[in-house]
Amino acid sequence: MKKQHDQQLVRIKTLIDSNDDDDDNDITSTSSTSVDNDSDHSSKITNLMRENEQKIRNLSESYMNRFLLIGQQLQALPETSNTVAIPSSMRSIVQRKSSGMELETMSSSPSLNLFLETLKQLIIKEEKKREKSYLPPDDENTTSDPYTRLSIGITQCLRDYEGEISHAKRRIHDLNEQQEHILNENKHVVSQLTEAFEQNTISLRQTYEKRLAKQREESLKIGHSLDNYKVEILTLREAYEKKLRVKDELINELNERLAKNETEQAARQHALHLKVN
Repeated sequence: MKKQHDQQLVRIKTLIDSNDDDDDNDITSTSSTSVDNDSDHSSKITNLMRENEQKIRNLSESYMNRFLLIGQQLQALPETSNTVAIPSSMRSIVQRKSSGMELETMSSSPSLNLFLETLKQLIIKEEKKREKSYLPPDDENTTSDPYTRLSIGITQCLRDYEGEISHAKRRIHDLNEQQEHILNENKHVVSQLTEAFEQNTISLRQTYEKRLAKQREESLKIGHSLDNYKVEILTLREAYEKKLRVKDELINELNERLAKNETEQAARQHALHLKVN
């Protein structure tokens, strides 16, 4: 039975050490993610909060099971006198006995002492980490037994954990609201930009259509002008060709007259030459 209890104590100590390492890693990871964006920070805080809740739940269950087991062990010990030491926090299990017999019973259980020392070291480590005191002062004027002192320390430590979880939840809520506000602003900006783009597109299309219509109108005018120019050119060409034909006829007529005159003159000269001879 004692060997089984020792094995359970070793497992609890291993769980505590692993939880301490996880807490240190969580602190490092939390500080390293402070420069990330809001969405990543929110998700990491959520995961950290869930991990802390699971750790607290596991620790609480381990501590409670161990306390119940200790109470059952002490209750099962053979009574060598009229008193058996049970902590004040275990009144629901057995009645409290005198503090002298309690210390004697505690000293007779090495596994119990190891468990108490492990709890004490864990609380001291948390005190150093948070720079505050959880354990009440241990002096002669204090009537509380070690169980009560450890119970007070664990309660205060768990209360701080709950405070951190509440703070993380509030922070997550604030980040979610901030992210939602940013998303709404982005949606509004996107809506405005989309509307402005559509208006600009419509305006550009209307301007282009107006210019295109004007160019078409000017092209039609130019086409009509070209047609008129073609008609005028054809008319001028016909008139010019007609004038050329008239000139050609006059030139031909003049050539014929000139040839006839030359012939007549040559005949007269020949007749005159015959007459002289």
